[in-house]
Amino acid sequence: MSYANKKKSSGFSLIELLITLGILVITLTIALPGFREFFDRERLINATEEVYGMLQKARMESMSRSDEIYVNFASDTGTGAWSYGLREGTPCNPSIEDPALASACVITIVNGDATVDVNDKVMMRQTNEPHPDITLSSTIPNFEFDPIRGTATAGEITLTSALDKKLQVKVMPLGNISVCSPDGQLPSYRDC
Repeated sequence: MSYANKKKSSGFSLIELLITLGILVITLTIALPGFREFFDRERLINATEEVYGMLQKARMESMSRSDEIYVNFASDTGTGAWSYGLREGTPCNPSIEDPALASACVITIVNGDATVDVNDKVMMRQTNEPHPDITLSSTIPNFEFDPIRGTATAGEITLTSALDKKLQVKVMPLGNISVCSPDGQLPSYRDC
């Protein structure tokens, strides 16, 4: 068989495979920091939106129940653990996990019978377990939402990501709640 009659084999040569792998490695090396930053930012936004949602829920519950609603924050700087929760009428301890205890963060949801019992108490508490890379600090330990005037205790909650990006949830004296970026690193949020 002559050289001219040989068919070219279909497939990759070793050199083509090495070049393709080299390009893939270079592309991944460039892209990985961007992926890490993207996921860090998304975790921070998710945790911040949960805090914002709990504060909005407290404000709405206060008006609908015509009762003060307290949102309490607790953090341990040594371990980085944090929690928060809401309760009607009096402040609560967000580190308590049992709704039957006197200072647990619970809301009463009456189930239709004439008595309020343990089954009517619903835990309203969040922890940092879903957000292990996020730290939380609050300028005050609890926020009170007043149903009559619609006002609130003013303060800020700052959440910080593993890559040191920050978002703040601000509670204003008139009860307005907003999210902003204190250092301008997250352009989708206004600067504080």
